[in-house]
Amino acid sequence: MSIKKYAFLALALLSSVAKADDHCYKFYVGGDLGMGVFSIKHYDNGNFDETVDNTLTTGVARFTNSSPTFIGGGRIGLAWDGSECWYAAIEGNVHYAGRCMRGEWTADWDVSQDVRLNDPVVRFTDKTKFIAGVNAHLGYKFCNEAVVYVLGGYKYLKHDLYQNFSFGEESTTKLVFEDINSRRCLNSNGWTVGLGMVNNLWCDWDLRLEAAYAGFGSECVRNNFEFTDTIGDVTYTYAGNNLHKVQPRLFYGLASLSYNF
Repeated sequence: MSIKKYAFLALALLSSVAKADDHCYKFYVGGDLGMGVFSIKHYDNGNFDETVDNTLTTGVARFTNSSPTFIGGGRIGLAWDGSECWYAAIEGNVHYAGRCMRGEWTADWDVSQDVRLNDPVVRFTDKTKFIAGVNAHLGYKFCNEAVVYVLGGYKYLKHDLYQNFSFGEESTTKLVFEDINSRRCLNSNGWTVGLGMVNNLWCDWDLRLEAAYAGFGSECVRNNFEFTDTIGDVTYTYAGNNLHKVQPRLFYGLASLSYNF
């Protein structure tokens, strides 16, 4: 069954539950706008081998960077407010984050002078495609109107990681290698927790404000490469592999305007 059919059945189920008791259940759809700060931990582990002198070197680099991002999207959910004091809801959401994070560092591979290459400069670009999740809310009502709630649930991040490796020789001639297979599509699973508030604006329209944190599991990207450099009658073959691990985190705030059916 396609995703569209699953979505249609889910909407039909939520609508039928909401209509069962108009006082207790509210089926709602909303649009979100907000800002966030992405932070990504990078762990880089490389092995480098030069075949003529049989020189093997290894090294590790660690790097963390952050970038602000715009967030926009929507949510769909089912809320229960049958109690005078308590409020609960479950919802799904999808957001676009306009983030393109770039950076570079010199990987500490400790390449020896015999190999005639400097430590590689590692460049990366991390582009977010979208963020999705399923959250549960539990809150307390004030004056039978405003609700303050805690939220928690599952979060999913889809993003692309582009990598580039450049090796510079000690001589004036520069030997540059670019990994053309360095683009990887990553799927990061994680969790989110936060605080929110919802209040009725007018008739069936509600305003929600949320501040939350999302943590994602690490994803690994492995690159294997080989290239040659001829000096006189000697051809040097350089081979290596690089294991790059990324672990994203997101701090974000959202304002949501939703309609109750």
